Amino acid sequence: MTLSDASTRLQKLLEEAASREIELPLIHITDAYSFTSILAPKRLDPQPCEVFNEPLTYFFYGRPAYRTKHKGSNYINANLPVAMVFHPGKIEQQIKRVFPFDTGAFKIGLYGDFFHSGSKIEHFELDPTIGAAQKIIAYFYTENREYFYGGSRKNVQIPPLNFEAEGIFELARTSAGAQKDGSFKPDLRSSSIEIQVDQTIDVTDSLLGLIVPQIFLDDDFAKKSIAEISPKYLEPYTGIHNLGSDSMTGMLFEKVAKIYQLEKIL
Repeated sequence: MTLSDASTRLQKLLEEAASREIELPLIHITDAYSFTSILAPKRLDPQPCEVFNEPLTYFFYGRPAYRTKHKGSNYINANLPVAMVFHPGKIEQQIKRVFPFDTGAFKIGLYGDFFHSGSKIEHFELDPTIGAAQKIIAYFYTENREYFYGGSRKNVQIPPLNFEAEGIFELARTSAGAQKDGSFKPDLRSSSIEIQVDQTIDVTDSLLGLIVPQIFLDDDFAKKSIAEISPKYLEPYTGIHNLGSDSMTGMLFEKVAKIYQLEKIL
């Protein structure tokens, strides 16, 4: 590796990171409207991605990090979130890319305070394995639990000139929320490990958990279809008309945390 070899600096740094933590599930979040097109055929198909210019399905490692495209707090049922919590082993062989953050936010320049303007997305790409995600947590966090809830408290001494790792660590320990001046400040999605898949995924017997609005259990066909894909844990919730995005995120975290506690993951 040379001093200017930004494409391998992060990968090399994380090679020695050793994880003693168990694998976390992979979580895909969609909305109720889109979930109907997944539930009927019982498969998750890649969708066009403007960042990588190819069809992809996105997951976050371990976290139900949620940010809706819906504006405002008036949630019609179609916009309510659905969280699909996958067993990691069901997807691991299909992983195409792993990144330490939300690449969509990087693409539109929201990480300008954390990375140099010359940084490129490919400088942060890691091996397409669950092990790569585990190494990120091992290096930047004390444990899985700390990563799940966000806000690293680990004392990490970043070696000189490892500019990519420096920015990732700052993202990991920056509190979520908006700045008073209205400027961008990262939320949990910004520091969540992103996993990409470019193949169709059969969701039958692949789900550790499924978190859905109650409306899916009030419909006989949807209820039958959910039973057929057989998630180990089914967690419904009642949509509240004027619940904001932050509250929705909190609700999803509470439901996922419950599943993790039952499985002794956290």
